[in-house]
Amino acid sequence: MKLTNIHPKLSVCVVTYNQDKYIEQCLMSIIEQKTDFDFEIIVGDDCSTDNTARIVHSLCEKYPTLIKLLCYEKNVGAAQNFLNVHNSARGKYIAHIDGDDYMLPDKLQSQMDFMESNPNCNLSWHRMLVDFGDELKCDLFDIKNIPNGGFKRSDILKFITLGMNSSKMYRSGTFDFLRPDFPMLDYFANVEQIGDGRANFVSDKPLGVYRAGIGIAKGDFKVKVALNKSFRYFLAKYPVYRQEINQAVLVLLIAAIKNLRYKEIKLFFWTYIYSFNIISHFSLFQDLKFIKTLRLP
Repeated sequence: MKLTNIHPKLSVCVVTYNQDKYIEQCLMSIIEQKTDFDFEIIVGDDCSTDNTARIVHSLCEKYPTLIKLLCYEKNVGAAQNFLNVHNSARGKYIAHIDGDDYMLPDKLQSQMDFMESNPNCNLSWHRMLVDFGDELKCDLFDIKNIPNGGFKRSDILKFITLGMNSSKMYRSGTFDFLRPDFPMLDYFANVEQIGDGRANFVSDKPLGVYRAGIGIAKGDFKVKVALNKSFRYFLAKYPVYRQEINQAVLVLLIAAIKNLRYKEIKLFFWTYIYSFNIISHFSLFQDLKFIKTLRLP
């Protein structure tokens, strides 16, 4: 544990709601990180109705110089809670973790060392173990698939989810981008935050644990609607990436057809037509093996 000062090098942002079964393990996994730099922990509890708030308050009292709790008078929603927490961060670097996930030893030091050694890297992730309740399995990501120098904006646009959000660390200056008028997903933030820089995985070693099936469900139609709006937004803002966006839409359209999800078929079909690019079909075939290693929404 490294106590914070007025200018911590790193801010760890934690968002939580009704996660009393997991939040203590999450926070203790951060507190027990061994680092050679100062960091702070900012927790946004969105008016939990279980014992989450009591657990967080107890840890705040035990570690008053390390943990800062954002309190709300009423529920603000997951998206606003995320923004409030990250906007409160003071660090040069910012790491995110959901309250139901947790860090493994050496996560923060390893990721910080990588970011410091790679000044062109605006975003970084690490591999994760996935907790299915009865077993832990490593994610399927193969670090050999990383392009030389790291991923570019075009890669994030077409692959949708490269790294898990609870493994993300970024440079604080990259969070200053125009917010959309629809719910902002990780995908949207990653596309904007990478800028002209790169995104990368820090190593082949898992440095965190993601609990499957606890957070937003993969089948949540609201997530798909926000993704579809993101595709339309980026088509207008970055027309040079039409091929990559069309490939992303095509992947989700094929998944919807395969699983007979008719609302999603209708949703993505029209964006597929709107963004149509013949080359994306060939590039999808080339990328198919890699896409199968990702946890798509």
